[in-house]
Amino acid sequence: MGVNEVRALTGLTKRAIHYYEERAYLGVVARRSDGRRVYSDEQVTRLRKIAALVQAGLRGEEAAAIASAAPGSPAPVTAKRLVELITRAVTEHQRGGEATRLLVEALLLRTGNAP
Repeated sequence: MGVNEVRALTGLTKRAIHYYEERAYLGVVARRSDGRRVYSDEQVTRLRKIAALVQAGLRGEEAAAIASAAPGSPAPVTAKRLVELITRAVTEHQRGGEATRLLVEALLLRTGNAP
């Protein structure tokens, strides 16, 4: 799908989407013959997760690492940092539960308690 569709699905600006692409958080983004980007469903899902985690307080690289981690693998963020972020997300009632769910899952994996 094109960048405008991705914007509508993720709530991110075009610039933010391109920034995450430039930082290699999305892997290789395909291009059409006219040079326009084509994002896969997996990349859009990753962008949604990254956006939720950044809003919850993670730095971009932390959010991308958690969003890209293989299922069942420990998060590349310390348990202490995850607890801080979960506390903040719950305290501030972040919109939607996606960030909190992702953070709790990452914490469980980090501590060896796979969900």
